[in-house]
Amino acid sequence: MLAQSLKTGREWLPEAYLGFMMFMLVWLFWLNHSNQSSSQTLATFFLLLSPGLLLLRQPALPFGQRFFIASCIAMFVYSLLLFFHYPPSDVAFSTMRGLSFYLLAPVSLLLLAKISPSKNGFFIILLIATLFSAYPVLKEYIMYGISQRGNLSAHPIFWGNVCLTTGIATFIVSRGNHENRGAIRWLGWLALLTATMASLWSLTRGGWLSIPFVLLTLSVFRLLNMRTLLLLIITLAVAFSISEELQNRILGTFNYFENGITLDDSTSLRVQMWAVSLDALKESPVIGTGLDGFSKQNIAEKAKGNISFYFDHAHNEYFEILASRGLLGMAIFLLMIGSLASTYYKYQHSIYAKAGLIALMQYLIYSLSETFFTTKFTIMYFVVLHSFLLVAMYKEQQDQAQESRVTAA
Repeated sequence: MLAQSLKTGREWLPEAYLGFMMFMLVWLFWLNHSNQSSSQTLATFFLLLSPGLLLLRQPALPFGQRFFIASCIAMFVYSLLLFFHYPPSDVAFSTMRGLSFYLLAPVSLLLLAKISPSKNGFFIILLIATLFSAYPVLKEYIMYGISQRGNLSAHPIFWGNVCLTTGIATFIVSRGNHENRGAIRWLGWLALLTATMASLWSLTRGGWLSIPFVLLTLSVFRLLNMRTLLLLIITLAVAFSISEELQNRILGTFNYFENGITLDDSTSLRVQMWAVSLDALKESPVIGTGLDGFSKQNIAEKAKGNISFYFDHAHNEYFEILASRGLLGMAIFLLMIGSLASTYYKYQHSIYAKAGLIALMQYLIYSLSETFFTTKFTIMYFVVLHSFLLVAMYKEQQDQAQESRVTAA
């Protein structure tokens, strides 16, 4: 009887563990859209509990997933080597904590490969995430009646762009072949509306730069017809025309004077920060000057009186990588981007590959004005989102191949 109990325990314990880990993964993804602190805490617990996955029988992962895992691990390992190579600092330690979340890639993909949610399951996960993005908007509107840009729940730039990315990905996935196709498509529009509302509420100009590219790509992929495209453009134009806050946010980028045009303080500071990054790169172009490379250069420049500001990071992912991790770090970063882009392009006929390509393009655009591939909050979102899309894409390929074999038989 004892032996039978032990045998039964060995059967249900792995399933219970997998179910609990899947619960945590989905919830941290949802919380990414409404509460930055809670989602990061949950992601930390997920990583701490994830070694148990390595004790279970591992599924055979497709090459594209293994390529993404290898590149994410390379991002972490190279950063860790730099962390120990240079004298430690608070900025370096904080940055290393964020970069450690690239380790979510292997555990997320292994977990999803074992759980293998259905097509509708993937869509529901994305849809609920976009509904979560309405919480900061409603919270601030009810409490203050005006926009706090999502500050009460998360960093507004990161939060607004995360919501926009998920909304567009959900909309794209809703264009695929589903059982209840009509209802799914309407829910896709709801997701897009909710996410756009969050993006506009966040007043994040860097995210809005991606919108024209997204609309163009959706048209190229034939996910939008010309009439719908024009309707979306008109709707966005009307939203900006009736909101003085949105207009000021856009027009305030440039200040007009009799002698010419100047950038606003936020944009001007970014340009100066990028110059500081290039100065740091000159100090050590191959491996960079450490995870706090920009911070150290900023302090040195300020001490000389060349600048009057201080920031920990460069507010631009590409300049941040060059300053901190050098050309070798940039090569590893491009390997990670290339691993995703090549995999999605190979399967571009898949609706999930289309969503992945557009989400990747958006992240590259967002990174022009912030460090989206270096900050903990946005790293964990990036890794989990693409884990979902990669697993869903390969599952779709397997299902189609199986259907073809059945038909042929």
